[in-house]
Amino acid sequence: MKPDSDFEPSIKEKVKDEWEEIVQSDSRRLQNIENRVISQISTRNNFSLLFWMHKLKDKSSELYYQFTVVQRYAIVASVVTATIVGVLLGWFILPARNTHQTLTLFRFQAADADRVELAGEFSGFKPIEMSDKDGDGVWTVKLKLKEGKYEYYYLLNGNDKPDSYPRADEVVRDWDNSKNGIIYIRENDKEGSGNQTSA
Repeated sequence: MKPDSDFEPSIKEKVKDEWEEIVQSDSRRLQNIENRVISQISTRNNFSLLFWMHKLKDKSSELYYQFTVVQRYAIVASVVTATIVGVLLGWFILPARNTHQTLTLFRFQAADADRVELAGEFSGFKPIEMSDKDGDGVWTVKLKLKEGKYEYYYLLNGNDKPDSYPRADEVVRDWDNSKNGIIYIRENDKEGSGNQTSA
């Protein structure tokens, strides 16, 4: 019978061979997994917008640097000019909405007032002076207003507001419970068509 020492080299070699096979097998499996992951990432990139944007950027950069400095400036100037011309053509050619204005007469009877002013959404509620040229106590002012709804009020002698707005389309109360008039300017009330809105 052989002593144990004679078996040791053969067992060691066998174990070593088995481990090498296991390591090689695992290495091959990991390599296959890595190849599959790389393949999937590559496939996804081929269809992603970001991938194509990067490719386009690289190509345009290559093309851009093939031109001289003067040619580059000419290209940039052409693009800017074309953009400005396009914006201006769109501005002047396309039909603009809500550009017509209606000549609107604001008229208020206040025989006892020394001064009458008009304030409303059309003026940012800043007072506009009205006039009574013939001294009959009827104060008037004409304004050109675009189509829309406007809230307004009259100011008598600098601080008093009237209790009624007989020519207003509506009457509402504001934050201090005083009355304001509402006027509606409509599309068919165009200046020059013979229509003149009054409030």
